[in-house]
Amino acid sequence: MGNSDSSTQGKFGRLKNKVAGISKRRKHEQKSAEMPEKGSRRLVFVSVLGFYGSYRQCSQSELCDAMLILPIKKEWLYDSTGDGDVKENDEEQFPNFFTSMSLFFYDEQITRRFIQLLRFKHEQGLLFCMLDERDSHPHSDANPLVNPFWYHLSEALVRQGYDALHLDPNWYGKQTTLKFSKTSSVMCELYFRTAKYRCIQEIVYQSNPGLLKPIVHYDEMEPVHSVECQAEDEGSFHFVHPY
Repeated sequence: MGNSDSSTQGKFGRLKNKVAGISKRRKHEQKSAEMPEKGSRRLVFVSVLGFYGSYRQCSQSELCDAMLILPIKKEWLYDSTGDGDVKENDEEQFPNFFTSMSLFFYDEQITRRFIQLLRFKHEQGLLFCMLDERDSHPHSDANPLVNPFWYHLSEALVRQGYDALHLDPNWYGKQTTLKFSKTSSVMCELYFRTAKYRCIQEIVYQSNPGLLKPIVHYDEMEPVHSVECQAEDEGSFHFVHPY
């Protein structure tokens, strides 16, 4: 346990140094990381536990470039002052999140370091907190029932050089097969922000199949065959939040 903990701390320290080194030249991009090299696919994690269980397997560059689309709130990661420091009383500020994380990780120090990693990803502009409340988006007039989160995420992807998300539910209704989920589940995701990871994967994949790789775990293999639209949907994991 001690060696593993030391190794994790060392890797996180190297990531911290790399992030600090690139932060200055990325200020003009609102701290958005650059796209990976041509031909590679950027990892997009859609599960808190999947990311925690996988980030040690990522190379330093993969971890630095990875996007996170997670069913959490930004405020759960910061203390009441908003300064981003890891404080000893963080668990008193947001006890549900801290306690739930500690129950999974069995170690408060590991929990604090993982939350600090999430903070770094947020400062990069690469952590998208699904449960944050957002105002309506200017482009939402075409499909006002689609949750604003998806328009804001789509806009963030476009700013980084990716194609916009397919946010017209009718587009999915015209597909005979999908990669990860089924049409009705994807529509529910767009409307109600259900945070089902297979649906999130589907929405991200369909917009940029050759550039973004939405995953739950690092070693997850993509489906070899497409999912028939009438097939049963995969389960989901709603971390901490009751819905």
